[in-house]
Amino acid sequence: MSLKGMDYLVLALCNLPVLYFLRSCWANKAYTLNERILLVLLWLVHLTFSGVFASYILERGGDSHGLWHLTADTSQYAQDWMGYFGINTFFVQWLNYFPSKILGLSYWSGTFIYSTLSFGAIALLFFSFRQLIQQNKESLSLRYLLYLPLFLPGLHFWTAGVTKECLLLLGLALLFYAFGSQKFKGLPGILGWAICLLTRPLVGIFFLPLLIWLLYPFFKKSLTKTMLVLFGLGYLLFKAIRQFLAYLHLDELSWESLMLLSKNQFGFLDSFQSSTAVPMTDMNLSERMVAVFFRPFIWETWDFYSLIFALENTWFMLIMLVALLVIIWRKSFNIPFIAKYYLIIAFGMFLVFTFTLNNFGLFYRMKSIWLPFLQFPMLWLICKAYPHLKKSP
Repeated sequence: MSLKGMDYLVLALCNLPVLYFLRSCWANKAYTLNERILLVLLWLVHLTFSGVFASYILERGGDSHGLWHLTADTSQYAQDWMGYFGINTFFVQWLNYFPSKILGLSYWSGTFIYSTLSFGAIALLFFSFRQLIQQNKESLSLRYLLYLPLFLPGLHFWTAGVTKECLLLLGLALLFYAFGSQKFKGLPGILGWAICLLTRPLVGIFFLPLLIWLLYPFFKKSLTKTMLVLFGLGYLLFKAIRQFLAYLHLDELSWESLMLLSKNQFGFLDSFQSSTAVPMTDMNLSERMVAVFFRPFIWETWDFYSLIFALENTWFMLIMLVALLVIIWRKSFNIPFIAKYYLIIAFGMFLVFTFTLNNFGLFYRMKSIWLPFLQFPMLWLICKAYPHLKKSP
């Protein structure tokens, strides 16, 4: 499918505000020249990956195409816009209803829209990281290393098109920005949490304590507004959890039912007979964790895309080992609270993946948006320890 006139128009309409934003940042002398260059590079990299991702999907297929054309999951038998509303795939199709079904925009146009949203998420993370760095710049060396997680190829590839990963990254970035800000940012926090909950309900549940903490100052100001906000969030949470349990076909929450769910999930994925399948059912937990965190290794690669994946895994393994050595050496785990919270959630999600995923392609896709939140705190420990390393005899 080649680009048409309307696709070029959507590309321009999406990127003109981005260019204006980048121009404003470039003119702002509060940012260093290196920071301004990094931000422009992030946009260029992300824009390039939007074309790479769309071409990849149109050539090889994938659920992204179905998400845009509202055919990825038709089990709701929706007849109108609200008929599409739900969690996971349903939520994405609900969002796509107007641009795809009503306006008739093509998949390429959808890719450019989603790419703009995900670049906004990456830019939010860039400024959030920068704020944390500015608050601790006296104790950090090699500070620009902390922006490297935002340049990971997998992050850009899996969020630069019509994917759930794009929306989840946007929700995570809004929450990170809201909580990392020195001023109260309740609206971005609520919006970010709602996007996370509707895109991946488990993630929304994991971030509920953070949302309550974020909104606590607001709750002390007005009882009426507090009750309205709590009612709205509670209703949304109830509906999402109810649909999530129905989606999982769980009658009860117990260890036995969760293990049965995991077994059924592996069986479902095995039915696709993927060439990159990993025998997770034959592995113990530690072997599964190694597979999810670090495989494929470089010697397990089979094409150019898998080589990029393996190189990312190698980089991740390297900085994790260095960070662990730093923790052992300094007997300290001093990182900002928000980075620590995201690190814990990311590890939790990786643990979930060991019971739900069984091939390298899915590992790469599902890991992609969590790796920045794992690598940022690890690099933080390394950058914080570097001045002490130079002083050591």
